[in-house]
Amino acid sequence: MKKNIWYSFLVLSILVISLSVGIYLGFKYTKNNNDLVDYNKNMADQISEENEDTTTSVSTKTYDIEVIYKDEYTRCGHIIENKNIAYGSNIDKVKEEENQKQKDMGNIYEIVDESEDRIVYSRKIEQNCPNHFLVKLEDKEVVIYNIVDETATMLYKKLEVDTQTLNPEMLEELNEGIKADSKEDLNLIIEDLES
Repeated sequence: MKKNIWYSFLVLSILVISLSVGIYLGFKYTKNNNDLVDYNKNMADQISEENEDTTTSVSTKTYDIEVIYKDEYTRCGHIIENKNIAYGSNIDKVKEEENQKQKDMGNIYEIVDESEDRIVYSRKIEQNCPNHFLVKLEDKEVVIYNIVDETATMLYKKLEVDTQTLNPEMLEELNEGIKADSKEDLNLIIEDLES
């Protein structure tokens, strides 16, 4: 038993002495060698230089961005705006999403105003805005058309009206066609017809 303890003590002593000598020689060698490079410091400097060279500034701030679409109708001169809010986003992300929407819908807009919390798209359309109407009597029905331009109309709505209750002046106007330049004007005409 004493032999095993004596043997373990001898092995442990040799290890401690070897380790101490190795540490001493290592410090002495590095202290006297000026050509040695501190790899930790050198690698950290190299990585920071690479990061400075390859990174671009990306804004991580988010805003509630107002997105405005302006449709300028050249025939009537009206401008119709549609506003929307993109909550908690940045301008680059909103532009990317809106450009994709425009491609999907086949609309082409250009940016006329841009800031970090607002972007305005605009386009010109060679027709009347959707707020121009023609109300006519056709086959005992009142038909309402959107006036696209002087030569084209699109069906908007049909109304069933008892033509016998209409006064002759109203019938004459309906046969020629009554123009309305806003939805308010159209609603007034419809009220007159239904009363």
